[in-house]
Amino acid sequence: TFYDAKSLDEFPEASRPSIRQDHENRFYEDFYKVVAQNERREEWTSLLVTIKKLFIQYPVLVRLKEADGFPPGHNSTAAQGNYLQAINLSFNVFDKHYINRNFDRTGQMSVVLTPGVGVFE
Repeated sequence: TFYDAKSLDEFPEASRPSIRQDHENRFYEDFYKVVAQNERREEWTSLLVTIKKLFIQYPVLVRLKEADGFPPGHNSTAAQGNYLQAINLSFNVFDKHYINRNFDRTGQMSVVLTPGVGVFE
């Protein structure tokens, strides 16, 4: 989320450590959400309800709406987002996949939803 702010003083004191500034001096904050991890299910359609709720709550979760003490915010483009950081965190599970391999880890996959076309800054 990019914020329309001129200085760090415009943010609540408790949230300032998570606010960053990019090479164009814009203030931003990265958000990601793990929806399912280490789950085995016969029926994955129940997860769709959770995903739908998160899509509805999205503007509040990333401080686009009702953000007390925060300047107005707007989404970055997918190219400017934290996609590579999010996928790197999800792959930490696979870091030592070749050591003491168990059957729970066979066939693991990572699914990341992004509105982009695969070009990232």
